[in-house]
Order: sequence, then structure tokens, then C-alpha cells
Amino acid sequence: MVVPFYTVANRYLGTIVAAITMLIVFYTNYKFAAYMPPNTSNVYDRFGEEYNVSQVLVNGKFDQELYKAYSPPYISAGQLMYQSAAYAVYTFGFVYVFLNEWKVIKEALIGFYKNLKDRKMSNYDRYKDPLSVMMRQYPEVPDWWFLIILVLSIVIGCIAMRCYPTTTPVWAIIVVWLVSMALIIPFIVLYASTGYFMSMNNLATILGGYLVPGNGIAPIFTRVFGYGLDDQSETFVGDQKLAHYAKLPPRAGFRAICAAGRAIKTIKP
Repeated sequence: MVVPFYTVANRYLGTIVAAITMLIVFYTNYKFAAYMPPNTSNVYDRFGEEYNVSQVLVNGKFDQELYKAYSPPYISAGQLMYQSAAYAVYTFGFVYVFLNEWKVIKEALIGFYKNLKDRKMSNYDRYKDPLSVMMRQYPEVPDWWFLIILVLSIVIGCIAMRCYPTTTPVWAIIVVWLVSMALIIPFIVLYASTGYFMSMNNLATILGGYLVPGNGIAPIFTRVFGYGLDDQSETFVGDQKLAHYAKLPPRAGFRAICAAGRAIKTIKP
């Protein structure tokens, strides 16, 4: 009842196909997968031991000569399947969104433009369903509330990256943020219509390696910031959607979400 049946059926079918494919990859020794456990997330060297990253680093930077002398990384059949699917899903995801949900994206962009022209216009004015008509009695969350949270988050993130020894330039994080912001609408549309969560998890890692070559730490930070932006945004929108269907006042839902997030961060060890 939470997600469409075709999404659940697709996941089950995909699991079966992936398991069969993983066995084929393992038993055919593709990319030397037969020398490792068939389904593990560990990375191995040419000696069959867990990969020692310190063997290819000098002062935290990647060294090509040490890499050649030590070993390339080897991953299991299951990890090969996962990584392949993780990178392919961006292509398939965008094809699905822009072929099937482009009208929703177009309507959202038009509504955003109209709200910029008329600041007093309600988001519910474009919808005539009984629930939207009922929710018009509540004041909406002003856009500047969201803007304040966005600006504060960006400033704190930049200060942290600049003041701590992250070895990652601030401009690389900003690039990842801009890409995440550009992709957030297609990601949310896909999440809302299928229940499948897409994020910058893997794409941000690739961007980090491309923007800051030779730095093994930078892709970790770009991945954290890229994934965090998408995850928090999609979760926030999902909570607001649930509050809308529960007929809760938008501002009350906004305050509850912010207070709950702060409480969770406070009690974490």
C-alpha cells in the first residue's frame, strides 16, 4: 500500500535476475571474481588480502608508481553487480522520469515561476481536489524559512570544510551542491511515483574524483554532502506530503520536522 505494486514486483524480479547474473559472473571468473567470496563489499589486492590503501598513498595523495608496484583493487561478483546497477540507474532513471513524468515537472516549474511573480499566491490555488481546498484555511510555510535553512547549512558546511583539515576545496563541495539542486526535482518525482530513492551517492563520488584528482579523501566528502542534500530534501518533502494527507497545518508540520531533526542530532552519541 505504500508503493505501487509494479515497483515491488520489479524489485523482486530484479533481485532474482541479479542473483543469477552474480552467479554467472562468479563461475565464469569475470574480472577475477572467482578468487573472492561471491557477495562481499570488501576490496582485495592481487594477493587475495584486503586492500591496504596506505600502500598507494603519500601524505594522503594517490601515488601512481606505488599503485603499479602494489596492486589494482579487485571486487566481488556481488559488488560488481551493485556498482554496475548503481551507475546505470542514473541513465534509466532519467529516461523514465522525462518520458513518463515530464508533465509533473513542467507543472512544478510553472507553479514555481508563478509563485515568484505573485508572492501572495497559494500553492493550493492550482488544485481543486477536496483536500487542497480544505488545506487553504491554513497559512503556508513562507519560502524564506526554507531559504534561511539553506543559507545557514551552506555557510556552516563551507566553514567546516575550510577550517578543518579535510584536504577538500570548498569549490568542489559547491559544485556538488549545485548538481544536487539541479537533480533534486527528477529524484523526488521518481521517489514519489515509484518509491525508489535515487541520490547523488555514487555520482557525487565520481564528481569528487574528477574535480580533485589524486585525492582519496575528497570523494568521501563530496559523497557525504551530495547524498546528504538529496536524502534530507526527499525525506523532508515526504514528511510534508504525509502531513498534508493527515490534514496537519503546514507550519506546524514544518516546526515539528525541524524540532525532531534537532532532537535526533542532540541524542546521537
